[in-house]
Amino acid sequence: MRTKLVIRGLAALAGLAIAAVGAAGAPAAAATGTAVTGTAAPVTATKGTHPATVRTASLPGAFYAEAINRFSGKCINVAHGSGDNGAWIQQYHCDRTPAAKFLFIQNREGYYEVQNQGSHKCIDIEFGGGWLGARTQQFNCNGSATQQFALSELGNGYVKFVNRFSGRCIDVPNYSQADSVVLQLWNCVGGAENQEFRLNIS
Repeated sequence: MRTKLVIRGLAALAGLAIAAVGAAGAPAAAATGTAVTGTAAPVTATKGTHPATVRTASLPGAFYAEAINRFSGKCINVAHGSGDNGAWIQQYHCDRTPAAKFLFIQNREGYYEVQNQGSHKCIDIEFGGGWLGARTQQFNCNGSATQQFALSELGNGYVKFVNRFSGRCIDVPNYSQADSVVLQLWNCVGGAENQEFRLNIS
């Protein structure tokens, strides 16, 4: 009887070990939403659950650049060159002022903080939100996920800005070509030129 119990105990332990190995080798279940990393396939992410690390193929870890929208030809800009928290991030004709130039700083996980040269404040999302149409603003740099962006490289110097918190992209509303249009978050759409920006690195 004791021999049978011992054999059964060893079999149960072996079964647990095999199950553990199988679980470790299995792919993780896919989440919903979209965030793109480098030139690789999309990595899924939901609001508040972001990839631990992202990869960029060719961008340096820190650089100054203008970001020029592919469709409108206008630059990401701090409204009125303001130094205030809550000033809108808009598109505006490229005027080579500090309001249109940003310092991109990559963190250890591969995400970029995007700090304006004039105000030294970071691109941020109003109310720390992630909903469709949430507007972009500048705010004191604080390392939060709403201030971090994966730069999804598209080739020829173009990128999408994918927000770490929401998994959504910076977007020019309604494909506008007007000055002073405040940028927003929207679902990332392949081929949407109003979400594509050329980095003019200086």
